[in-house]
Amino acid sequence: MPSVVGLLERCEVAARRRVDGLREETGRIQAGLAVADKGWQKWVIARRRVGRGSRIDGAPLTELIDGFEIAAGMQPAGDAYGGLIPEFFRFGPMQNHFLRRSTNTMGPKTPVLGGECREWECWPLMARIIATADLVTWDSFEQPHRTARDCTAFGPFHFKRPHKTKRCSL
Repeated sequence: MPSVVGLLERCEVAARRRVDGLREETGRIQAGLAVADKGWQKWVIARRRVGRGSRIDGAPLTELIDGFEIAAGMQPAGDAYGGLIPEFFRFGPMQNHFLRRSTNTMGPKTPVLGGECREWECWPLMARIIATADLVTWDSFEQPHRTARDCTAFGPFHFKRPHKTKRCSL
């Protein structure tokens, strides 16, 4: 028959192994948490950087299109759009994207805003972008998921090149 001290020693060893195992698991969880936290912070920074998206004459493009859609009686309207987050997509440099020299321009139109979630595919505002040596024009706006919406009266917006001027900033 085992002694009381022997039983206690076995219980102590088992408890010690359990503590050591939990410490190792905690270390793995903390390392995974650190990686996830860095990734999360990257997206927080990207979202802050994008903010409300492009600005036309100092006004956020999101506010301009919201006002247009609300005035036109479109539903849903207001707070439907957000800026594009370059880190989410492979558009290439945003200056090139907004001059229609993107690596991922979609046919004749280019996304200039994404949905409120910042995903351009879920609720994009698309525009035709015409770039000449001296001038960039954004016109023929559309919301491709609501083809009955007529956004063609929104704009046109003309910018001198280079694109980043007082009139429009990205």
